[in-house]
Amino acid sequence: MSQTDSNNTTDYGILNRQPKNLNPLLPNKFNFFITKLPETSFSGKNVNIPSITLPEWSQVTNLNPIPRSGLNVVFDPLEIKFIVDRDLNNWAEISNWIRLMGMVKNSNDYAQVKLQQLQPGPEGGLVSDIQVILLTNESVPNIVFYFRDAFPTYLSGIDLSNETENPIAVEATVRFTYSYYDFQTVNSTVEPDE
Repeated sequence: MSQTDSNNTTDYGILNRQPKNLNPLLPNKFNFFITKLPETSFSGKNVNIPSITLPEWSQVTNLNPIPRSGLNVVFDPLEIKFIVDRDLNNWAEISNWIRLMGMVKNSNDYAQVKLQQLQPGPEGGLVSDIQVILLTNESVPNIVFYFRDAFPTYLSGIDLSNETENPIAVEATVRFTYSYYDFQTVNSTVEPDE
């Protein structure tokens, strides 16, 4: 029986697979930007990274069905909570976007938006990209999520009350549907040589 060299870590595969970063993700270390909504981007309070689902189906056999993966990935909506400013600027820009998409007044509004869609640049059209940037514990951008071709499908109402003794800032929630999202690391930390 040969003696194992204690300096040879290849014999201990589990040691080579230890996590290189044990720092946790903190829930308050993020920024987000919506190309069409600068007011909302500035006043954002909460945002979620949506869940992702791969539907399954069962292949029928003479015995038990065999589970198989589906073909189309389902992305849950992106939800953002923001503080409403005094002049309703951020709430209004989302409300106007939804109204134009839904032809609230007349079809001329929708036709104008369709014309804008033909304009080049990120602000033209019915959709907009959204970026959610996760920060390190030192507030350095680390990972960026890109939500492609997003558009709002829900905007919460505004609740007002004279019964509140200690008023707090009014918040609203907007929900976005999008084509898909992907993400990439933008902060490549270099490991020191040992």
